[in-house]
Amino acid sequence: MLEAVAGIGLKGSEMVAVIKLVQGYVQGVARSAVEAIQVVKETGVSEDQWWSERIGFWEEIFDVESFPTMTAVWESGGFQEPEDDFEFGLQRVLDGIETPVAERQAGRHKSE
Repeated sequence: MLEAVAGIGLKGSEMVAVIKLVQGYVQGVARSAVEAIQVVKETGVSEDQWWSERIGFWEEIFDVESFPTMTAVWESGGFQEPEDDFEFGLQRVLDGIETPVAERQAGRHKSE
């Protein structure tokens, strides 16, 4: 793992922190996936089934005027066409790691 971040301009302690950050993200996503599988095994109801059974909530009970942001997300298909959550989140984590590396490299080039 250290080799994957070696040579990108991070100090040793930062390399370890980056590894822990990525590991924590991956473990969190994996834990959520395992929990979702366990819920299906325990209840016999998939997440899709659960939400399908509650469609009436959105159509009959939900107050669109009280929750305009959620309404806009719902109407845009935000809940029905999910992003690849893992890929989206991992890319944001990697973007965050890239920022200080790029800043350091830019600073190094300025002083040369």
